[in-house]
Amino acid sequence: MISARYPRLRLTESGVVEGILDLRANFAGEERNDSFAVHIAPSDEPLGMPTLTEVGGRTAEIAAKHGVKNLADLHRNPGGSACLCVKQDERNRFPKGSTLAHFIEGLAVPYLFGLSHFDDTGKWPWPEYSHGALGIAEYCGEARDTPSPESIAGTLDLLKKDAAWREFGRQIRKPSAMRSCVCGSRKPISRCHKGVWKGVQKLNHDILGLGLGLRRTLQKH
Repeated sequence: MISARYPRLRLTESGVVEGILDLRANFAGEERNDSFAVHIAPSDEPLGMPTLTEVGGRTAEIAAKHGVKNLADLHRNPGGSACLCVKQDERNRFPKGSTLAHFIEGLAVPYLFGLSHFDDTGKWPWPEYSHGALGIAEYCGEARDTPSPESIAGTLDLLKKDAAWREFGRQIRKPSAMRSCVCGSRKPISRCHKGVWKGVQKLNHDILGLGLGLRRTLQKH
């Protein structure tokens, strides 16, 4: 299926795909034709999602064209791979048993469509989460899934990896709308990153609602 739809992509070794992905896609009535040099590789994590890396220099060119100083704003991870979705959503977007074709169609193509759109317009074609821990908190604030001790622990483990974990922990323990934002801007969190503010409030509410105990839960992470 991959070779038929994307003839310039080739499987070079187990799970590794390289070459030119010819983008022919339509989202919300917008048709877009473009081409990107890509490298797709299996995840280093067991049952993890594959990684997509744009290797033709387009991301850097787009950043320079639009004055984007931080490539994270184009959803590129420090190692060069694309940030295709927030970590908590990976299982939903790439469930167990998914194929490489599913990854390309469901994750790689939409990301590259967005990058191509940004090249022309200087903005993404749909609402987006912030990069890194901010996006993790924003996603938490919008999640409609029933919270569980496991889901809360997973979110806290992700947040703990961020340099601002101490501030996240303070906000989750005792949310304060006027405390400085965890991003370091010194603006009130409720004004600076409203989605993050919703996220820390929801974590506080869910931890208390499950009777887990704020101090005990946060000390574990």
